[in-house]
Amino acid sequence: MNNILSFEEIMNRLAPVIRELEETRIAQLTDAKKKSAVWGCCIILIAVIISLIATSAPGPGVFFGLLLTILATMIIFNSHSKRLSPKYKKELIGKLIEGIVENGRYEPDSGLSESEFNSTGLFNTPDRYKSEDLISGKIGKTPFCFAEVHAEEKHTTTNSKGQTTTTWVTLFKGFMFIADFNKDFAARTLVHRNSFLNFMMGNRVKLEDPVFEKHFDVFSTDQVEARYILSPAMMERMIKLDEQFDNDLLFSFYQSKVVIMVKCSRDHFESSILRPVNQTKTLQEEYNTIVSLVSIIEALDLNTRIWSKE
Repeated sequence: MNNILSFEEIMNRLAPVIRELEETRIAQLTDAKKKSAVWGCCIILIAVIISLIATSAPGPGVFFGLLLTILATMIIFNSHSKRLSPKYKKELIGKLIEGIVENGRYEPDSGLSESEFNSTGLFNTPDRYKSEDLISGKIGKTPFCFAEVHAEEKHTTTNSKGQTTTTWVTLFKGFMFIADFNKDFAARTLVHRNSFLNFMMGNRVKLEDPVFEKHFDVFSTDQVEARYILSPAMMERMIKLDEQFDNDLLFSFYQSKVVIMVKCSRDHFESSILRPVNQTKTLQEEYNTIVSLVSIIEALDLNTRIWSKE
């Protein structure tokens, strides 16, 4: 695996960048507070005047003015956070990634395509899809990329009165990690969580490893190829990797790729004017996340070329 710098080493290198970004954050926060105060006073004053004209009482105006002030403050603070975000991602997260992945590339505004997501075969086709924060590079002989993904399905229900309600249900939220497997697959092999709900998934592959079977259900369009991919050594590595990620991984093997879906409920690599840039805990968490994902290549031993592509 490449020479990953320690968190402390990277922080020492980034100290000037962090100081500059923190100064920018404080300036943005101060500006946001001033604008919020001005807008708040104007909104409340106008609301009170309207209330006095309409009801001869200031109470309703004060109440609605405060509600509108809170809304305006949220918009102003969010707007200033978005101004800070590009600089934060480029100058801090980008440099953080460079310290972890030699010649790594970070594209915050890019992601993995919806067609790439659908190609895994692990989920229904989403009705709403978003992907960002694409990170790519090469560890040893193995090219890889990963990005944050949020895929949702639209559910519409109609009650007895003919009224419709639309809800959005998350199919997947987290990281989609893709690496070269150095083997051209004729079939597609899916590794789902072990569940009785999988009975309609298709051709189940029965494996000899009871521990692996306890974790996963495997489905494939080619039983022989699936067993070829999921050797005893590979299954052991996948179990250990799954435990490392809190027993929540999904795998797909197709074309010449292995795709690992890593569930995560929160957004990563985001800044806020309300949170200090030099907050070590947050930066340590981002560092650990990137290192854990990059370490998948070593965990699955993907640099050992036991096959050759056709």
